[in-house]
Amino acid sequence: MQIAIAGAGLAGVFAAQTLAAAGHEPFLIDKGRSAGGRMATRRIGQGRADHGAQFFTVRTEIFQKEVDRWLERGQVKKWFGDDHPRYMAPDGMNTLVKQMASAFDLHLEEKIVRMEAEADSILLAADSGSIFPADAGIVTFPPPQTAELMHRSAIPGTKETVKTLEMLTFRPAIVGLVTLKQPAEAGSHGMLDRDLPEGIEKIIAADQKGLTSEPILSVYMTADWSRRYLDEPDEKAAEALNNSLAEWKQLEVKDLQVKRWRYSEAEQTHAGAWLQAESLPLYFAGDAFLHRDDASGRTRVESAVLSGIAAAEALIKQHG
Repeated sequence: MQIAIAGAGLAGVFAAQTLAAAGHEPFLIDKGRSAGGRMATRRIGQGRADHGAQFFTVRTEIFQKEVDRWLERGQVKKWFGDDHPRYMAPDGMNTLVKQMASAFDLHLEEKIVRMEAEADSILLAADSGSIFPADAGIVTFPPPQTAELMHRSAIPGTKETVKTLEMLTFRPAIVGLVTLKQPAEAGSHGMLDRDLPEGIEKIIAADQKGLTSEPILSVYMTADWSRRYLDEPDEKAAEALNNSLAEWKQLEVKDLQVKRWRYSEAEQTHAGAWLQAESLPLYFAGDAFLHRDDASGRTRVESAVLSGIAAAEALIKQHG
């Protein structure tokens, strides 16, 4: 079967990998200029910094097998922690997803704005005018975006699916990428997430983390702070963020960029690793869909991986 996967983040690429291993022909579609989703890395001058997921932990055997392969190839390394080590990617978290996605037919800068679905086929339409027909599909967008897409598509008989998607709400996050004239230490490992000024959730020093030689901080603002500035101009958000940062430590700032995640972390998750649109060959996956083996109860990198794999397996079982 030809299977369209909308969204080339972790859930999407692991779904593609699972489908390809079963002999199917998956292809990926993403609105971005590269694969990765919230596994995001930004180049700034001669340096770089992660500004989505900073690390991941492992709690299941399924994911541990993949991580062991990454460790052997030098794609990830242990950052810190003993019971559940924090793993990071020395070339940037985005690199992991881009390398996996490169094995598949990948359509970038294609924003899906409409879907059609019948008993044995689906069709995805992009704002560019591109049309992507397939035998089945998996959508891995954040559920609020997927719910909007379903409303626009008006696929008959999917009212309950849309209701379920609408229940999965998300917190936003604004991240400041702060280039400094001099390095600033953030805790003992390069991450500080306590005793910070109001509005700041955590600070990561990319140079201390081992990602770059340039002194760059990734400053994550709290959900409440981010909601307040989410739709404000970059200049206003940057000024407010810099003022909060100054309460932590006096720094010589060379550059400050603002990155926005409207759908950063699920407030409400789905009890199940995937969701099917009634009896149609259309499935939904992502980090808000929690696998039965995921005891954390919250959005994590691993939850996206497990969801992508499980959605692909469910599709194969029912339609392939």
